[in-house]
Amino acid sequence: MSIACFYSYCRHSYRAFASVAYGLVVALTATSNAFAVAYSYTASANSSDGSVFSSDEVALDEGSADAAPLVDDTFDAQNAIDVSDSAVRPVQMLAPQRTLASQPQFSRDDARLASNTRRASGSRTPYMIGDTGAGTCFAFGGLFDAEMSHPAVGCSRLNISENNSALPTDRLYLSYRHFHNASRLRAWQFAETYNYDRFMLGGEKTFWDGNMSFEMRLPIENRVNSQLETYIVDDPRFDLDPIDYPSGFFPFLGGTQTEIGNISFLLKALMYESREFAMSMGLGVTMPTASDMEYLVTTDHTLEFPSEPGLTADSSVLLDVFASNETFYLAPFWGWLWQPNDRFFHQGFLQVEVAANPTSVTVNGDGIQDFYQNGVFVSQGDWETATFPTTRSDVNFQTLMRLNLGVGYHLVDNPGKRGLNRLTALAEVHWTSTLNDAAITNIPTVDTFGTSVLQQIDFGNPLNRVDIVNLVTGVTARVNNWVVTNGFAVPLSRELDKRGFDFEYNLQLQRIF
Repeated sequence: MSIACFYSYCRHSYRAFASVAYGLVVALTATSNAFAVAYSYTASANSSDGSVFSSDEVALDEGSADAAPLVDDTFDAQNAIDVSDSAVRPVQMLAPQRTLASQPQFSRDDARLASNTRRASGSRTPYMIGDTGAGTCFAFGGLFDAEMSHPAVGCSRLNISENNSALPTDRLYLSYRHFHNASRLRAWQFAETYNYDRFMLGGEKTFWDGNMSFEMRLPIENRVNSQLETYIVDDPRFDLDPIDYPSGFFPFLGGTQTEIGNISFLLKALMYESREFAMSMGLGVTMPTASDMEYLVTTDHTLEFPSEPGLTADSSVLLDVFASNETFYLAPFWGWLWQPNDRFFHQGFLQVEVAANPTSVTVNGDGIQDFYQNGVFVSQGDWETATFPTTRSDVNFQTLMRLNLGVGYHLVDNPGKRGLNRLTALAEVHWTSTLNDAAITNIPTVDTFGTSVLQQIDFGNPLNRVDIVNLVTGVTARVNNWVVTNGFAVPLSRELDKRGFDFEYNLQLQRIF
């Protein structure tokens, strides 16, 4: 009796072990499939015949074979199914199961929070629109009173947030920005304002398992010409040969032209990620690939000498200002992305851009003066060597801080749908601030006979510390692997000195890989 009980105990234990092993095989087979898995396991206990379970009903997902049955109370290992799958890694087999409805949908086309290999959730956030600090950023005072806007003198600097996300992405893109009344040229009381149009060709490539990326930006700009010339005449009675123009302001010669701007490179690294939050850090480098700038100004005017009553001079002066585009810029940045639910998200960038080296500005001049005493010609003076030697000075551009904050809401979100599958509303605020005082450089000029109104040339940022705030709204749409964004930006300040443009229109087109 004891031997029979022992045999029955061993027999039941073996069958229990076989049932556990069989259940494990079924579970591993189910988890190896990429689609939804449903299986049922029927167990019963029969005290009369001593059977532990029945395995004649096992439902597997489509594409699977029937499980090997128990034959004569033994497990037939030879007829058991092969549960190995070369496409399934062990980490996937150990992961908890999700149905298609509950599995978070994400792809690399929208700066996701997770890569395809290691992350289980992601975010479908579009790229920020961004803005550019276009506008006057360099001015001359004193003998030469003028304002201008050009990349060679520190304008159109890098904004990391433009068409960017905190997450590394594989993409190619083209963007167009129109800045209305963005480039202001002024010489004394005469001024003209030009629009600024910029096309940006760019690409971003990820590496290191999608955790880092390298980006290049190539701007093609239609802006103020790199060679300008201006004539100013205040009184036709004192015109001198060969300078003979009507009284008043002769417009800036040269107008606008299309040129390549300063090329930028960005290195970005994903530092932290979770299901709702991601953070990255990186460095932007801008190279001086834009053209140098030259500005010729010719004046023909009358000087009076209070210390010598009756003495006047018909003065014609040519000023030649040449700015060499030499400055490299370094811009370390921090980016972040937060998406607490499927619809709403917040993203932003904080950057500090430093000029790594100065730019040289060369000023020289030439001029003649015809002196009259009570209207009678007395003598003529020459400025070329005695009064205006060629002067070269270095200009150190200010350090800029940019804070870019944006929010968005998915109006339409149908991942996997062909055609238009996502439509998102965007709102952003961008703040640009100078972090140090402007370095104003002085070029002395030698006084001529008597007292001239202006005796030296100052150049730099006459406003010193500047804060510019712009608001941006837009909408972005995803059509398959293409993303199209339209945006509109306006400055908050009504003061001309605190706004880079009247308004900005932006169009972005990107192909995601």
